[in-house]
Amino acid sequence: MNMAERAAGAVGGSVAGTIVGGLVGNFAGPVVGAIAGMGAGAAGGFGSGFLVRKIAHLFREDDDVIVGRMFTAVLLNTVMDYLLSQEEQEKMVELLSKDTKKLTRLRRRLVKSRTPVQDIQKYLTPIMSQATVGRNRITAIEEKQIQADTNSIVANGELSYEM
Repeated sequence: MNMAERAAGAVGGSVAGTIVGGLVGNFAGPVVGAIAGMGAGAAGGFGSGFLVRKIAHLFREDDDVIVGRMFTAVLLNTVMDYLLSQEEQEKMVELLSKDTKKLTRLRRRLVKSRTPVQDIQKYLTPIMSQATVGRNRITAIEEKQIQADTNSIVANGELSYEM
């Protein structure tokens, strides 16, 4: 988007400067024509760049809006993946609010990144770990028991132990 705005500014400025400079130069002399051409070129460049920016934003969102939406989507998916409780969500929001500098650096990197989703996940992983630090963890033995119970339910259609 930025390149299109600059190109439109250059072309618009050149055209305006040439037309005005030529017209004024014929009547008032080459020096006055050059000065008038420079002024018209600056105004034409600014105007055409501004116009292209406004028209382009009707069709394509600004990068910051896109990055913000992507961050929100990845954040919501991560919250669901971690099955955060209300307290853990509040802790996560508190942690995100504390370090605005890192978040700003991340936003700048995401605009240029080829793997923005992975970059956001990498940023969120330590925050999620801190938010869930007081959570009871499932041991390897408990995980194997849960897997065996799940397999039993699927295979037999019933629970293998009393509830």
